[in-house]
Amino acid sequence: FTLTNYDRNETATNIEFTDNLSSVLPGLSIAAPLPTAPCGPGSVLTEESSVLKLSGGNLAPGASCSFPVLLGVPIQSNPGLYANTTSSVLATLAGSQIETAAATDSLFVAPVPLFTKSFSESLVAPGTSLTLDFSITNSSPTHSAWNIEFADPIGAIFPGITPPDTLPANHCVEGSALKFEPPIGLEPERIVLTDGHLLSGTTCNFAIELTIPDATPTGTYVNITDPITAVVDEAQVVGPPAVDDLGIVAAPKLQKSFEKQSAGPGELVNLSFTLTHAAEAPADANGIAFSDNLDAMLNGAVAEGLPLHHVCGTGSSVTGTDQLSMSG
Repeated sequence: FTLTNYDRNETATNIEFTDNLSSVLPGLSIAAPLPTAPCGPGSVLTEESSVLKLSGGNLAPGASCSFPVLLGVPIQSNPGLYANTTSSVLATLAGSQIETAAATDSLFVAPVPLFTKSFSESLVAPGTSLTLDFSITNSSPTHSAWNIEFADPIGAIFPGITPPDTLPANHCVEGSALKFEPPIGLEPERIVLTDGHLLSGTTCNFAIELTIPDATPTGTYVNITDPITAVVDEAQVVGPPAVDDLGIVAAPKLQKSFEKQSAGPGELVNLSFTLTHAAEAPADANGIAFSDNLDAMLNGAVAEGLPLHHVCGTGSSVTGTDQLSMSG
């Protein structure tokens, strides 16, 4: 914003105007602290209910003031031209109140790709496998998006993360290449998409399976991609990065083993289960439960000698025949 006092003899005081941001584009919002005393001592810039207001401005004869206001454009905004017109400007000049014309300008929202990501679970234990789901939408209602590219430096927060056994063969972006890059120099493990193509108004979704490293400490990890880029209507456009967070918790860990590697038909063989809960876990684990489908391993395999009680704490039990169930 720029305000100028064109009077060569009189100081303009009590300058004020408003600008209704929501009338420009729903969801348009202030994205940084507002300037202090932007138009002379005693001037104040405030925002309430998406209405920006300058009050108490003062300008000497022939003087100007300029100040920026950083705005955040909503991610789901439709591409197009959005006009912004302030209120008229009020001021006191030579003892009289004057009213001058409003200021106007237009904001062009470019048709950038809309890009989101989400972990399939919000809380997992170290060593857990889960999927990372991606979604890309070409927001242009009239033009295809070409050369769609993004990189997700997943190894920056999970160093040594296990790469997927396979990547989605049909990751729904025609002609694109999807790959998992190992760490190179200072670059961490990355998920990279290149040469993507989406018709106007279309969306693609794909999921990648990952395994969290066993040694990952507990905490909340924020995963942010690089900005997504594309060519739309022969112009290079840059969209916001995708972001999601994942909580790592020190959950109980289950291990199982047969007492011997082979057994003949009709034999009995012990199957041992071990539950451990890390000493560094923030709290005790209660209500632990799991199941084990023996019939899925070998048709007709059944357990003998059940139920067992108090196997992992008072009140816990293991029950079942071909389907084992531990609870409590």
